[in-house]
Amino acid sequence: MTLHRLLSIKGKVIFVDNKAEIPNKPELTKKVGLLIDHSRTIPITLWNEQIQKVSEGFYQIENIRLRQFKRQNYLSGEKEVTVFKKLSKDYPKISEDKVKKAHETVVAKEVD
Repeated sequence: MTLHRLLSIKGKVIFVDNKAEIPNKPELTKKVGLLIDHSRTIPITLWNEQIQKVSEGFYQIENIRLRQFKRQNYLSGEKEVTVFKKLSKDYPKISEDKVKKAHETVVAKEVD
């Protein structure tokens, strides 16, 4: 995948932390999670009003940007461009083991 490119992806969203305000930028609030699809697990960052639109579950996400911080790729919502469509069917095939490992990662990060 090419950095800074807008992507469309289907997967399961789980959250790593609660929403947090950004120091020195009171207009910004972010929430970090993981997006799990059939081939990978990648961090996802939601901003401001996107936080209220997304709960844990399966989504079709359009126009989300691939970024990198400290050599780690992550997905980041783009203001007024990224679309989150919650799926009620046609879920991507994700093994229970993969979801379990992702949840263990979430728990480990919450303990740190």
